[in-house]
Amino acid sequence: MTMNVSLDSARFKVARAEEHLHTLERQISAYLNMQPCELIHRFRAIQPVPAVRTRVPPPLHLSAIAGDCRYNLHASSELTFWAFALQTGPKDSDRDRISFPIFANESKFRAAYDGFARYISAEALEILEEVQPFRTRNVALSILRTLSNKDKHGFPGLTIATIAGADQPAVCVSLDDSTVPLGNVDAVLEKILPHISAEVLPTFEPLCS
Repeated sequence: MTMNVSLDSARFKVARAEEHLHTLERQISAYLNMQPCELIHRFRAIQPVPAVRTRVPPPLHLSAIAGDCRYNLHASSELTFWAFALQTGPKDSDRDRISFPIFANESKFRAAYDGFARYISAEALEILEEVQPFRTRNVALSILRTLSNKDKHGFPGLTIATIAGADQPAVCVSLDDSTVPLGNVDAVLEKILPHISAEVLPTFEPLCS
């Protein structure tokens, strides 16, 4: 990058998200070690299908930690856009309503383009377009946008689900949301984190050794 843009605040948010993720992983392991459920089989068209019978649902503090991780990941992208916007001139009132654009559909990106393009430089616009899901075919940012929108109105719901294993199905704590791919909630957040830190935030030198 040739722009003189400080992304320190955004990077610290990514680091904080990573701390929350490690905490979440430890807390999920502790919860599952309590054996809060049992694997059973239901029959569908004569075929046995693995399912879970839950004794103790995932506690709310797991949802809170997942929400904290998600919040910091989303904040890192917002701070990135704000840092870019501050390079184009004095602050104005409209800029407060602009968020980091995330689009899985190019036509929708083009339709909204004028709404955010006037606040940042051409070089920053190029970076933003390069990391859009419709360019990378990576759904990480789309998942982050979905979770961010839903998290405004409450905790991310968690449930226990089955995942395929080498020998037999295993259980995991999953997001209780049909719009997000099924899987461990910590694995979903892990998928988002490197996409933001490696691609949305340009390469940088550590602040200290």
